[in-house]
Amino acid sequence: MISFAQNFEDVMLARIFAPRMTGFYIDVGAMDPVDGSVTKHFYDLGWCGVNVEPDGRFHEKLLSERTRDVNLNVALGESDDLLPFYQFELQGVSTFNAKFRQYFTDRGSEFHTRQQAGTTLAGICERHVAGEIDFLKIDAEGWEGPIIRGADWARFRPVVLVVEGTEPYSHIPAWESWEPYLVEAGYAFAYYDGLNRFYVRNESWDALRDRFAFPPNVLDGFKLAVTDDAERERDRLSAENRKLESLLEAANREREAAIDSLMREHEAAILALKRERQTAVERLEQKGEAAIESLKREQAAAIESVSSLHRASISDLEAAKSCLGTTKAKLERTLLELSELTARAAKERREHEMTAATLRKSDAQAKSLAERLDSAAAEIARMTRAELESRIGTGRIAQERALANQLAERLLHELRSEREHRERAERECESLRNRLDETWAAKEKERMHWIHSAERMR
Repeated sequence: MISFAQNFEDVMLARIFAPRMTGFYIDVGAMDPVDGSVTKHFYDLGWCGVNVEPDGRFHEKLLSERTRDVNLNVALGESDDLLPFYQFELQGVSTFNAKFRQYFTDRGSEFHTRQQAGTTLAGICERHVAGEIDFLKIDAEGWEGPIIRGADWARFRPVVLVVEGTEPYSHIPAWESWEPYLVEAGYAFAYYDGLNRFYVRNESWDALRDRFAFPPNVLDGFKLAVTDDAERERDRLSAENRKLESLLEAANREREAAIDSLMREHEAAILALKRERQTAVERLEQKGEAAIESLKREQAAAIESVSSLHRASISDLEAAKSCLGTTKAKLERTLLELSELTARAAKERREHEMTAATLRKSDAQAKSLAERLDSAAAEIARMTRAELESRIGTGRIAQERALANQLAERLLHELRSEREHRERAERECESLRNRLDETWAAKEKERMHWIHSAERMR
C-alpha cells in the first residue's frame, strides 16, 4: 500500500480492516484530499464516507477530488450554534480553540476570524450515516473535546476511533479532558503513536486487540506517498528519458542520413561543377585557339597587305627615283646645251659688235635680247637637246627661247608633281603602318583577353 497520512495512521487502519475493499469512514478535520490524508488509501480502494473541513480552501479540493464522499464545510461542537473560526494563513493549523490560536499567534502566524455554522457529530451521523461506521478520525487542533461530547455514542458506534491527543507540535498530552467520555461510551484505548490515540469499541476489542500489538513496520508492506511519487516521477522520467533517447537515436539516424545525403549531393554538385568548368574551359580554349588562329590569319593577311603595299610603295619610289635620275640627266644635258648655246650667243654677239653699224642700231635690241636670254637660261637648261636643236634650226631664237621656257616650266611642273606623288605615297605608307600597328595591338589585346579568360576558367 501507499501511505498518505502524516504518522502512518492509514497503515494501522489498513492492518485492522484488511483485507476489506469497501467500508465507511468519517474524517473530521479532513484537510487536503491527498497530502497527509488518513482516508486517501481507503478511498482509492473503493471506500467512501463523510469529510468535515471548516477551511474553505481544503473544502474546495475535497469537492473536486472526493466525488463519492460527502464533503461538509461546517464546524462541529456540542451544539448547532455559530462558532468563531480562527483561520491561519499557515495551512493545517486553523482552529476553534482560543488556546491553540494563541500558541500560533505568539509565533508570528497571521490569522483572521470568521463565524462558522455549527452542528454536532450526532447531527452529521443522523443525516449521512445509514450503516456501520468503520472508523472515525478527529484532528481538530485542540477542539477534539467538544466534538466528542457532541456525538451520540449509543446510536452511532464507529469500530475504531483515531483522535489527535497532544498539544501543538509537542508530546504534551491533551487527552485528559475528553478520554473519560470515550471510556464511558464503551471504548477501550488500544494504541498511541506519539501523536494520535487509537480506541476500539468494547464489542470489537477481542477481535482487533492483537492488531495493535506493534507499530507500523516493513512487514505491513507499505511505502510513503512521497516515495511512491518519487518512484513514479523516476519511472516517468526514465520512460521520458528512454523516449528522448529513442527520439535522439532516431534524430541522429536522420541527421546521419541527411548528412550522407547532403554529402552525396555535395559531391555530385562538385563533380557536376568540375565537369561544367572543364567543359567551359575546353570551350574557351577552343574559342581562344580559334580566335588566335583567326587573329593569326588576320595578322598574316594584314602583314601581307602591308608588305604588298610596302613593296608597291618601294616600287613606286624606285620608279620615282629612276624618273628623277632621268630628269636630272636630261637637265644636265640641257644645261650643257645651254652653256654651248650661251657660248655661241656670245660669239654671235661679238660678231655683231664687229659690225658696228648693225650693232649700234640694234644695240638696244641686243641688250634687251641678252637680258631675256639670261632670265630664260635656267628654263632653257631644262629643255632637251633635241628640242633645242629643233627650235634653233628655225632661225628664230626668240621663239626657241620661248619654247625653251615652256619646256622648262613643264619639266618643273613634272618634277613638282613627282615630288608631291612621292610625299603622298610616303604619307599613305605612314598611315598604313599606323593602322597596321593599331590593328595588331587590338588583335593582340583580344588574344591576351581570351588567354587570360581560359586561364581563369582552369
